[in-house]
Amino acid sequence: EDVPAFGAHFRSALRFAAENPAALYRFFQLYNFLNAGIASTIASLVGNIGQSRKTFIDASIAVCDGADYAFEIAEQVKKASVDEYADPKFKDQTTGAGVSHRLLAIGIMQAVGDYAELSADERNAFKIPSWLEKLTTQVQRTYSGRKNDLHSLARAIGAHIFSEFSADDVEFNFACQELFVDRRGRGFHAYLKKHPTVTVQGKTFPAHSWLMSHGGYDPKKNAVIHGVEYTHLLTGYEAVRIMYDRAPAHEKAAIAKAVFEGIHQFRDLLDTFFVRTEAECRKLSPSRPVARKRKPSSPSATV
Repeated sequence: EDVPAFGAHFRSALRFAAENPAALYRFFQLYNFLNAGIASTIASLVGNIGQSRKTFIDASIAVCDGADYAFEIAEQVKKASVDEYADPKFKDQTTGAGVSHRLLAIGIMQAVGDYAELSADERNAFKIPSWLEKLTTQVQRTYSGRKNDLHSLARAIGAHIFSEFSADDVEFNFACQELFVDRRGRGFHAYLKKHPTVTVQGKTFPAHSWLMSHGGYDPKKNAVIHGVEYTHLLTGYEAVRIMYDRAPAHEKAAIAKAVFEGIHQFRDLLDTFFVRTEAECRKLSPSRPVARKRKPSSPSATV
């Protein structure tokens, strides 16, 4: 399966959901659940690489105590983890403090729920399906790797690379194009024009921050707008370069093979998620009218 076909599955799910406000909430609920599982596992991968000092030894260095380079690899992966917990580019409008990507994700869900006019009870009625809990566990197992296991760690970095590639070049690009370009002035985009901010756990920020922080789409240039995921992709490549270049000659082929295994394995997991998420969204009733009199559950400001 090629990348265009892979991306088509994501867009099909989102395009259907965008026609039905309640389905759009369900889409983001499931999507954010998986993303939180991925984001929280990056630190586990960093720790497992860092704890594998005896696995990453530079044979050209004579003194054994100074020959390990595990931290040099871990440093590159860690750069993706830092943004998840407090992205300095997205700040609380009251205090100026950075906001974690998890709060940004909750913010977009809160805005979609308000747009769909779902009560707290209606939102809570949407349960995380068991298949997604199991798939998220598979994702985390693949993504975290095992310390002092070269094959497992190389495969995990491959998974990390595909995750960042997909988020940058497929997922957030398509999401921004579908919701903010193709449906400009209507649907959720029209709602955000009237209610551009949300307040989550005491922090106020633009409701679309989670989408815009990760990337976007420029219709004039017909091009992807790179966000944080592109930077994370480049540092993932750098982690592989260090791992491969400094490895003994007899390990290089195995490292390359394991990285590609991780890429393909993670692609298949994401593809399964997109297909099953669309099926979940299609279980909901056809789109219902969205009245504009009910106030959103979070404070909003005019732009």
